[in-house]
Amino acid sequence: MLLLILDAWGLVLELLSAYPENLSEEAVTTGYALRSALWLVGALLLLVAAVGLYARQSESAGTLELVGFLAALSGTGLLVGLIWANAFVAPTLAVEAPPSLTPSLRGLWHSVSYSRPRYSA
Repeated sequence: MLLLILDAWGLVLELLSAYPENLSEEAVTTGYALRSALWLVGALLLLVAAVGLYARQSESAGTLELVGFLAALSGTGLLVGLIWANAFVAPTLAVEAPPSLTPSLRGLWHSVSYSRPRYSA
């Protein structure tokens, strides 16, 4: 039941702010901080719910269920890390380096071309 509630919670949060046009301006607002905090709380509750669900059914679970649980737990843990970065790193980048939050192919190519080693003869 908790998983269904968290899924509905995620849908509501997604409808509130699907994808802002200018993340460098949006990341410093109070609404962004509130939505990011709610996403983080929801993802952490999802981790707790997954552990509780497996603990309840662990007596009858076999090896395949354990592997599935560990895959779901590690994937959700990575998702929590991504949400954490959106909640805390994006506002810092919006203040310190706003162009880093603006996607552009020119900027991407520029960073790739200068990051590889150059050899001269």
